[in-house]
Amino acid sequence: LNKVLVSDSSILVGYLDRFYIYLSAESSAEVKDWFIESPFLETSPDIYNLQSLAEFLSTYQDQLLLITAMDDASNGLDESSHQALNSLGANSSNIRFRGSYILICYRNKKVFEEYSEDRVLEFSFPSGSRTESLKWKKSISLVSGGANSGSASSITLAGTELSPKKRGINIVVLSDDFNVLETAHFDTYESSYRVLDPNIP
Repeated sequence: LNKVLVSDSSILVGYLDRFYIYLSAESSAEVKDWFIESPFLETSPDIYNLQSLAEFLSTYQDQLLLITAMDDASNGLDESSHQALNSLGANSSNIRFRGSYILICYRNKKVFEEYSEDRVLEFSFPSGSRTESLKWKKSISLVSGGANSGSASSITLAGTELSPKKRGINIVVLSDDFNVLETAHFDTYESSYRVLDPNIP
């Protein structure tokens, strides 16, 4: 997705099979007619209501990020998402097709990462324990199941379920005091972008 092109009113934008298609003003009338009338092209979501996974991770990189994969999280994961995950110290190549994956990052640094291609991952971190530089102020439990192992996601904070439990990447963001700042879901089987609620500024 090229935000510069999408914001240019002289460029026609369509969406087809997870790809954005751009058509310039110089294109022939015949091609433009096909583009506008094609039953295969979907209307592109409002560019200003789209957020990429890379943008989300950049916004919250200094917080505590709890990430689980469900079903498949790899198919639509773009290069900028791989780079953003790797910049946090993760190995994004561990997000395998239909595999399970758990990642915990704290203050711009990976503190825990696990993956499996064929089994459900389940990890618990008791209140008061430590994982590298992170002291757990509340108990946390994480579950990830890829499509190869039943499709599951769970992120619980002191017994309260917070995961969106949807295909792709599920994220919970916590403050230093372990208060919930945001929960998010990116269907990275389809795309590394999510459509934000237009009522949220």
